Order: sequence, then structure tokens, then C-alpha cells
Amino acid sequence: VTVSVAAAFRRSYGLVLGSIYGSCAFNTLVITLVDPLHGNEPILRAMGPEHFVAGGTAVGLMLAGLLVLQSYRNRSISFLRGLVPVMVVAYPLSLVWVFVAA
Repeated sequence: VTVSVAAAFRRSYGLVLGSIYGSCAFNTLVITLVDPLHGNEPILRAMGPEHFVAGGTAVGLMLAGLLVLQSYRNRSISFLRGLVPVMVVAYPLSLVWVFVAA
């Protein structure tokens, strides 16, 4: 979060997106690598509801970010740029939701 906020203040939005997407991709990779080492049950069965909330909101935010990026390439969906403020609000709300679910 710190890198993303600092990059946003510097108006380096590519770095913001790279930081967010890179973090999500790394977390997905870790789950994939740890699953075979977990034991005799799938790791998803051992996860609590807070993990599913975090994963679901991460996928939702990444999808929203992808839609925003595509809106700059295609003018017919330029209204999707309005998702940016929604994403800014949704991220801290999702953190609270994860905390409450734990």
C-alpha cells in the first residue's frame, strides 16, 4: 500500500497498477505452490472465511482495474473510468470486511 500511495502522489499510475497486480499475482502463486505441500486435504478447505473475502475482493478489484484500463483504449466504455473512485473506497472497506470476518 505504501508504494502505491507514494507512486500515486508522484502521478506514476503505472507503478501503482504494477504494485497492486504484482502483489495479487504473487499471492495467487503462493497458494498454488503451497497446496501440494499442505498435506492430505486441499488448502482451500483449510482456509477461513476471511481468506475467501480477501481473495474475492482482490479478484473484484483487479477486474475493475482491468476494465478501467480497457476504457482508455475503447471510448465506447469510457464511462467505466468512474470505477476508480469506487476502487479507492472499496479497498479499505474490504480490509475492514476481512477483519470482521476473521
